[in-house]
Amino acid sequence: MASCAIAFSVWMRPSGDLDTRLASVIREVSEAFGAPPFAPHVTLLGNAPKGTVEEAKLATEKLAAKLAPFEVKILPDVVFHDTWNQNVLMYVEESPALLEANRQAQQTLLAREDATASFARPSGRPHSSLIYGDHPMEERPKIVSWIQDRAPWLKEGMSFTVGEIQLWAATRLQGESEKLLNELQSQKLEPRFPVDLKAELLQKKQICEAQRGQLFAKQGRSSQYTSVAQRNKAGRFGCSCH
Repeated sequence: MASCAIAFSVWMRPSGDLDTRLASVIREVSEAFGAPPFAPHVTLLGNAPKGTVEEAKLATEKLAAKLAPFEVKILPDVVFHDTWNQNVLMYVEESPALLEANRQAQQTLLAREDATASFARPSGRPHSSLIYGDHPMEERPKIVSWIQDRAPWLKEGMSFTVGEIQLWAATRLQGESEKLLNELQSQKLEPRFPVDLKAELLQKKQICEAQRGQLFAKQGRSSQYTSVAQRNKAGRFGCSCH
């Protein structure tokens, strides 16, 4: 049966033991309440990029080139909302690094040059989902309790380093209501080291001193001074080392 792409989204995935433990919770609660399983993640930006698969991949590569690894902290409370994709979930701390990554994602993937950080409604907050589905509202508190009873370690909160971003596509079989999530691409984030300003200034000073020395040599005046300090006071030499 044919399928059609619904939307792309960019995810941040935990790794190692945390990924395994969260995947186990998601799998078990999905089986218990008749929901589709999915990989643990925090969505950086949903319904983006736009365009074809190849265009979406290229845009994701451009975004990854602008981001450096950063920490994501999942907060301890398990809560629920009233939509299919924001059913039962855990909020994520809105750290400066995450907010900036979201802003960069909007600029790069949606061409929103004046974008400010924002996340999907109804919560309007970054989050990590634990179950998807159109469960009745009266059932959702029961799902929260079920999860809390079987995974008490979630109350401690958790964090992971975002070392890559992933492009996912939501697809649906024709005639079916259930969405299928498929990973299309993974892009690593490269560390960015701050410029050592002190070393940079020292290098500029050394270059400037060398230029002064060359100028004195040309003028035949360098022997008139017994120290660099005296030489520097002698006049203007066309080089500023402030």
